[in-house]
Amino acid sequence: MDGKHRARFDEKMKNEQFSKYTLTSADDYRYVVNVLSGDGDRNNRNVKFDLVEVAGMKKVIKTRKTQQKTPRYIVTQNELFDVLLEAHVNTGHGGEKKTKTILQDKYANISGKMI
Repeated sequence: MDGKHRARFDEKMKNEQFSKYTLTSADDYRYVVNVLSGDGDRNNRNVKFDLVEVAGMKKVIKTRKTQQKTPRYIVTQNELFDVLLEAHVNTGHGGEKKTKTILQDKYANISGKMI
């Protein structure tokens, strides 16, 4: 059943425009990780984004003005379906508003339109 939903979801995402919200490909994400690690070209990405290590993996986060706030992760195109599904299930199959609240606290590049 997940395969059907994922295929429909992927097809819909191809045709959507999300203004300021962008989903990066896995290759672009790896490039940003390399840049932030100091292995690539440096530019203003260093100001807007940072790296954190989670379970032994480097994750890109959007920087926040205060350190007390929890980090907001950047999601790739490949991860989006699983992230949305997990949030939906974690809300007890809650509606769009509950899911949106959870996602926008944890992820920087997921818009309401994507949900």
